[in-house]
Amino acid sequence: PRRGRRPARLANAHSCTPALLQDVLVSQQCQPAIAVSRAGRRAATEAPRRGRRVARADAPTEIMETPPEAVEMAVEPTGPPAPAPAPELVRTSFVIPDLTAFATGLQALSRPQRVKRLLFVADRSINVDQAKRAAELALLEAAPGGDASSIRAAAQKVQDLGGHGDSTQADAADTQSRDMLRKAEADLARARTARDKSATKTAYANVAACHVERGDLAPAVKAFSRARDHCQAGSSDQVEACVMVAVTAAAHGAWSNVASYCAKAEHALDAPGVAKNNNTTHRRRLRTCKLASHLDGKRYAEAAREAVAVASGLVDEDDDATPGFDFVPSQDIAAQAALLAVSSFDRAQLKSLCVDDAAYKTTLAQRGSTAAKDVVEACYAGDYAKALAFIAALGDELALDPVLAPHSTVLKEKAVDRLIAQYCKPYKTVDLARMASAFSLEQTALEDRVARLVGSGQLGDLRVDLVDHALRSSTSSKRDAALRDVLERGNSYLSEVRGLLLRTSCVEHDLVARGRATGPAERGGLRGLDRWAGGAPLAAASRRSRGGDARRMMLDDYGEADVAATTPRGFSDGIIAADDDDDDDEVLDAP
Repeated sequence: PRRGRRPARLANAHSCTPALLQDVLVSQQCQPAIAVSRAGRRAATEAPRRGRRVARADAPTEIMETPPEAVEMAVEPTGPPAPAPAPELVRTSFVIPDLTAFATGLQALSRPQRVKRLLFVADRSINVDQAKRAAELALLEAAPGGDASSIRAAAQKVQDLGGHGDSTQADAADTQSRDMLRKAEADLARARTARDKSATKTAYANVAACHVERGDLAPAVKAFSRARDHCQAGSSDQVEACVMVAVTAAAHGAWSNVASYCAKAEHALDAPGVAKNNNTTHRRRLRTCKLASHLDGKRYAEAAREAVAVASGLVDEDDDATPGFDFVPSQDIAAQAALLAVSSFDRAQLKSLCVDDAAYKTTLAQRGSTAAKDVVEACYAGDYAKALAFIAALGDELALDPVLAPHSTVLKEKAVDRLIAQYCKPYKTVDLARMASAFSLEQTALEDRVARLVGSGQLGDLRVDLVDHALRSSTSSKRDAALRDVLERGNSYLSEVRGLLLRTSCVEHDLVARGRATGPAERGGLRGLDRWAGGAPLAAASRRSRGGDARRMMLDDYGEADVAATTPRGFSDGIIAADDDDDDDEVLDAP
């Protein structure tokens, strides 16, 4: 054998079969021959291996050609990585009835956010006149501000749509806003030098406002958080600073800061020393920030609850808005709440949170469009064709909303799926042709959607019957299962009662079964121990002849050692009395 290898051993010869022993012995006898053959093969190949290196040195070098595809795969890119493909731009044909009034309703947002919203409408509108008018309004809104990038973007959009966009004042606006920021930073330095807490808080807020006006949201979030640190704990200023941090962080997309400062603001609002005059407005602004955070995390059910709560609270709030304090304008809340509700709530939740809520219905009547007003009622009433039309109209309307536009397609699909599940819920068999007529859909498209819902488990135990073009329940109803369970339990109970009666009758008539003989041979085997000692019962006659004491019988036959071995754990001397020979008493006294 090779060096370092041990010969095979018989680990356990007693456990091996004769055939296995013979195979092991044959393999051990063949080990020397195998070793010799391996040594000869190594000696035969050793000489060519030694001369191979010299032969390579003398032989002419051959050029190996590399395939072109291998060369292309081996070349590493030297430039910057390729940018990710831009998301597909979804455009809509929805026409805003009054674009000027729409722009006026955006005054609750900061100036850069208002410009971005109008440019968003210009980018997503199929109607050229509406897009051009939105771009012009964006340029008018950006001109007085200090965000040079917004002015240039609005002017370029107007020029692309065939208008006259002037961006010459962008540099002057940038210089002016930069001077205001330097002045605010100088005031902050003086306040910090003087160690005036109130002046420092005001200076940080002014610096943050200058950053917001310039469109620099990251430094604005930092400055607002520093202003919050210099506020008195539990004061209204602290609540307002937390709200400003949450709103600015939501506009910047810093969702972790949104969640943190929303919790801090709500905790400060519940403090006993906070003034209650502005709590409704603050809570509404915090809810809109949490709504956007839930949408970013695709937590649509939580977003729907926040949107419905915001819509219900708008009734008690006036229309006076302070610029820079809101993230979602109040005119968008009605449509957002309607689409989120029908895509996330079941029928019972729609009734309790929307249909029966007078405040929510009032908000929809005052601020919502026709589709937003009627979609919830149509879904709750089961008017599926109208509900689908309203959902499509809401999707087109919210395609112009930058908060909900990335999710409008998903929410529309979820709303239609929920309506299909609501339609199928009461039935065990559903005709797909009649269902397609009720939804005003083509039967082929409906079958594909239903098959997808069945595969995802959203239709319960319904399965698609492609032969009859129907949906059928694949399992029995709960009532049949309950009746079957009751019958099984009844049969089991009857069987146990019969066994109990038979055992009681055997005890009453002193009928016993002889056990297997395990005693000494000279006595003909053990006739049986008492049944409470774990063995077969003694015959009644032999027990009465010995006074009815099974333990005395065991002592006479086997001695003290066998009694301990045959007495079960927990056996007590008080179970069978020494002067008792009645079987019924023994049964009653036994544990």
